[in-house]
Parts: sequence; structure tokens; C-alpha cells
Amino acid sequence: MIYQYTGDLPIVDITLFHAGHEICVQAVVDSGAMLSVLPYEPGIELGFIWEEQTVPVTLGGTCQGIPAFGVLVRGELAGLPPVALAFAWTRKTCDEIRTLLGYTNFFQQFTVILSAYDNRFEITPKTRDAY
Repeated sequence: MIYQYTGDLPIVDITLFHAGHEICVQAVVDSGAMLSVLPYEPGIELGFIWEEQTVPVTLGGTCQGIPAFGVLVRGELAGLPPVALAFAWTRKTCDEIRTLLGYTNFFQQFTVILSAYDNRFEITPKTRDAY
């Protein structure tokens, strides 16, 4: 699928599913992020409970020192098959941080070609026989 940049950013709508909950969020496809990051509110909407999380995750960059936990969801981009996605769920709000789709594990599930010059990007599922 080919997408257009929104402003100066590669932003995509992605539907996330967990425990019978479904939400659609706008996320930045971030080739510089080692982890996919989920702000606090979408995690709550997906049914996660902060006090019950058991997999602490260390964040870097502008989120260094911010508490986060690893959570698993199913993610679906329009027109592409759903995949399992891992996020670092943080206490930062949507006003403080965007949902990020980073190397772990978005870029491991999809081939992503970013072309800022053309203000477009392409996301295609990786073929399983490539592993």
C-alpha cells in the first residue's frame, strides 16, 4: 500500500485489537525508533490495566526514564493482513507523545520504504518464506 505523508511525517491509520477491544489510531512510521510506542490512553481503551503489567521496558530518546511496559496487540492496516505487534506502553499521554511504529516489531512484520522527497511511503507485508 502506498501512503502520502501527513505534513512532514509518515502517518498511517492502524486498527489495534486486544481482549475484545478495538481502536483506530494515527501512528508515525518511525524508522529511527527501536520500539513501537503506545501512549497511555489507547492502552486503557484496549483494556490494559497499568497496575497489572509485568514486563517492564526501558525506553530511550525523548522518553528515557519514563516507565513503560511491553504489551501485545493485533494490528491491522487497511488492505493488509493483521499481524501481532509489540508495543512499549507508556504513561505519557497522547498530548505528550504520538503512537510510534518502530523497528520492534513493526519493521520486522512489514517492508517499509520511506521517500520524504516524494512525500510518500510504502508498506507491504513481509513474505514468511523470507525468514
